[in-house]
Amino acid sequence: MAYADADFATKETIFITKGIDFIAKEINSAMYNIGFITEKIDFVVK
Repeated sequence: MAYADADFATKETIFITKGIDFIAKEINSAMYNIGFITEKIDFVVK
C-alpha cells in the first residue's frame, strides 16, 4: 500500500511540475506580447 501511495505522490509531483512549467511559459508568452504591444505603441507615437 505504501508503494502505491509513493507512486501516486510521484505522479502528483510530476503533474504539479508540468503545471508550473506551463504557467511559466504562459507568463513568458504574456511578457513577450506586452513587449510587442509596447513596440507597436512606440511606433505609432513616432
